[in-house]
Amino acid sequence: MRAEMQQGFADVRTEIRQGLAQVRGEMQQGFVDVRGEMQQGFAGVRGEMQQGLADVRGEMQQGLADVRGEMRQGFAELHQGFAELHQGLASMGRRLDVLDERVRAGGVLLEALRDQVRQLAEAHAMLDQRVERYRREHEVAQQEILTLLRTSYQDLERRVTRLEARIGESGPAV
Repeated sequence: MRAEMQQGFADVRTEIRQGLAQVRGEMQQGFVDVRGEMQQGFAGVRGEMQQGLADVRGEMQQGLADVRGEMRQGFAELHQGFAELHQGLASMGRRLDVLDERVRAGGVLLEALRDQVRQLAEAHAMLDQRVERYRREHEVAQQEILTLLRTSYQDLERRVTRLEARIGESGPAV
C-alpha cells in the first residue's frame, strides 16, 4: 500500500514537473516570438527613418529654393513612418496583453497544482499517522496475546508435570 502511494506521489510529481516544463516552454517561446517581432519592427522603422533622412539630405543639396517643398515631403514621409510605428507598437501592445493573459492563466494553473500537491501532502501525513497508530495498537495486542499464550503454556506445562508425577507414583495403567 505504501509502495502504491509512493508510486502515486511519484506520478503526480512527474505530471507536475511536465506541466511546469510545458508552461515554462510556452512562456519562453512567447517571449522569444515577441522579442523577434519587436526587433523586426524596430529594424524596419530604423531603415525607413534612415531612408527618409537620406532623402532630406539629398533634397537640401539640390538648392535653397526647393528646400521648403522638399522638407514638407520629407516630413510627410516621417509622419507616415511614425504612424506605422504607432500602429506597430499598438499591435505589439495587444500581443503583450495576450501574452500577459497566458502568463496569468499559467499562474492560475500553477496555483491550482500547488494546492493539489499541498492537499496530497496533508493526506499523506494523515495516512502516515494512521499507519503509525495501527502499528502501535498491533504491537500492544500482539504483546497481550503472547503474554496470554505464555501463561496458558506455563499452566499446561504445570498440569502435564503433575499428571506425569501421578502416573509415575501409581505405575503404568494397564
